[in-house]
Amino acid sequence: MSKADIFIADAHIKGMDSLQARAFIDFLDHIKGSTRTLYILGDLFDFWFGGNRVFLKRYMPIAKKLKELTDDSVKIVFLEGNHEISMGRYFTNTLKADVYEKDAELEVDGDNFYMTHGDLINYDDVAHIKWMKFMRGPIASLIMRLLPGWFFLYISKKISGASREFSKDKVISIDKHFDELVADMKGKGIETIVFAHTHSPLIKENGSGYIVNPGAFAANGSYARYENGTFTLKNFTQ
Repeated sequence: MSKADIFIADAHIKGMDSLQARAFIDFLDHIKGSTRTLYILGDLFDFWFGGNRVFLKRYMPIAKKLKELTDDSVKIVFLEGNHEISMGRYFTNTLKADVYEKDAELEVDGDNFYMTHGDLINYDDVAHIKWMKFMRGPIASLIMRLLPGWFFLYISKKISGASREFSKDKVISIDKHFDELVADMKGKGIETIVFAHTHSPLIKENGSGYIVNPGAFAANGSYARYENGTFTLKNFTQ
């Protein structure tokens, strides 16, 4: 039985009592046994900082479900979004996931894919770029490591809100530079680009490859499936 590659993004899970959390756990059970690689293209969580264990503790049911997948020989690849700062040792050491801070050029079935969350495609959005640079810098990292758990959960809501505010009304603006990205990748021999962030599902041909956005899992269970060289959009329902 052949196994597929699954692409998912923008679940924006806020807590284990949320509908998104329950749906995502059911989704992981659904794809178990039929998946080769799970590509998570960012904003799985509404906020996550892997350097503080309070988040791993809070989302342990999801962490355990992901471990079940890796125990079933599923590879996990994580492209951090604008709501995630360092996935931490559980992802890199326990899950053996490949984690990328911004983007990655990866080989899938002999073809080269470019993958990114997408929030940094618009390089004219200087405020957002500076914000993400600060949040991934040493000062913010030190502060977040030292904060007590209860306070960190409170302040993380503020950080998540700030990240959302920086992106507000700017999501569609990635279109301004997307054609440049496509041309740059084509110059490298890469014709398949997979991105997220806009919450708009998309599959269209691009030469011998595809331009793909799996959509927002938080909205309607949207995700993309890649099998035998072909992408399809799916909607998971519980």
